[in-house]
Amino acid sequence: MEGIVFSECDMHISYLAGIFDGEGCISVMYSKRGSQWYIPLAQVSMYCQEIVEMFADMYGGKVQEEHPNYIWRVTGDDLKVFCTQLKSFVKFKKRHLEIALELLDTFGGLRGRYMTKEVLNRRRILVDELRKLQLKGPLVHTDAVDRVNDYPGSI
Repeated sequence: MEGIVFSECDMHISYLAGIFDGEGCISVMYSKRGSQWYIPLAQVSMYCQEIVEMFADMYGGKVQEEHPNYIWRVTGDDLKVFCTQLKSFVKFKKRHLEIALELLDTFGGLRGRYMTKEVLNRRRILVDELRKLQLKGPLVHTDAVDRVNDYPGSI
């Protein structure tokens, strides 16, 4: 009986997916100035700079030092690639990634100014679902979520 053969890329993605399951989160930035748009972002916050930089090397985004941690954040097209690749490998945050993908797919042009009420309502429902997922407990809620929620313009 032969074992399953994984490519080196699949092994790398599965490693990052495991880290994201434990140390990462999907969050949403939003406007408080009248326009109603929601922009998803992924982040991983860790003490180990090398691991955080692996995310940036593979998926883009930015790494910032917020002593004593390093935080990787990504949004936009890079987030779409990240979510698409990792959703088959994560164990606990698959729905988080799916919500981020749907938010990205429904974002209207010019910062969301051309969204229909139906699309805007669907996006609000997705954001509410994401909030509930983040509150379920230690397997889906990380300290990184609390730090993101402290930033103005994020939920």
